[in-house]
Amino acid sequence: MVAIYSRDMDKGLISLISIVDAYTKKHEKKALSSYVVFFTDKNDSQRAKLTSIAKDKKLTIPLTIGDDKTSEAKAFKFNPKVKYTIIVYKDNSVKANFALNAIDLETVTKIMDSAEKML
Repeated sequence: MVAIYSRDMDKGLISLISIVDAYTKKHEKKALSSYVVFFTDKNDSQRAKLTSIAKDKKLTIPLTIGDDKTSEAKAFKFNPKVKYTIIVYKDNSVKANFALNAIDLETVTKIMDSAEKML
């Protein structure tokens, strides 16, 4: 499982989501799944952006809007100073955790390498 939690929506994140989506499709027979949660209090405007991104990029992984103030989100202990948290896990065991304020090619490579090792 590749779980992406985000407080920001930029080109780096959209690229990562596209790559994770393609990787998930490629490995769905190995039961790989992924999802994205955007933390925001601007639900309507973000929902429109998510719909547009999903349509434009032909994404199949779930893109959802969440509230990082819920008890469920607080249980994850997300760092409020970090824009992106990516968790790679299998069988309820975290295999890799990335807390980032920017997403670049090197980071994407590390995330995807972690996902590959998990399979």
